[in-house]
Amino acid sequence: MKERRKDIEQVEELDHFPFDSFREFREGRAQGVYLTIDHAIALDWISQRGYHSPKGARNYATALALIPYLAFLGFIGFSIVTGAWIQLLWIPVIIVAFFIFHPSGRMMWGPIRSALIALVIIGLVYSLFSGPTWLAALTLTLTALWYVQKKLYAHAIRSAVQAMDRHEDLLCHLWQGGHVSVILPNGNRYWVFGKDEDGESTHYED
Repeated sequence: MKERRKDIEQVEELDHFPFDSFREFREGRAQGVYLTIDHAIALDWISQRGYHSPKGARNYATALALIPYLAFLGFIGFSIVTGAWIQLLWIPVIIVAFFIFHPSGRMMWGPIRSALIALVIIGLVYSLFSGPTWLAALTLTLTALWYVQKKLYAHAIRSAVQAMDRHEDLLCHLWQGGHVSVILPNGNRYWVFGKDEDGESTHYED
């Protein structure tokens, strides 16, 4: 995502930002203020060379993003090499699992997703000690799909938050886009379109 710089690049000029300056914001961060960003925006920022995205972090994200595909191809290759063609019937399951195990799948699948992940991990542990080889190959692939996606998005979010802590213009841009929330130690939450303060929710007019 090649972000276009907006006119506002100073915290003092932002609408509804809970701090009066970038210096106050950084002091608040040191005292436990929490900064959140939409996981899809964070990944887009780091993978599409958004400004201030570190090259090292971007390369690491690219490497992580390749692992699920390599695991999928590895499963197919393993099935062909061992002559266990029937294992290829698991391919639709792996494809569906890729979407279910995506971090956004927590919203749609909830406890079902958690139960499936637990079942996969149990199956992997069992297969490594006494289970059949095909089960080890399948559960290892599924574990890679889940864990690597989780790791990838966590890395993107952490990198974006670290960059916003250092670069005021990036913080302003993402705040104006509605992609960032600021959460105070007392639980009050603020974003450009509203706030949850002292148990009451307020949404600002456009």
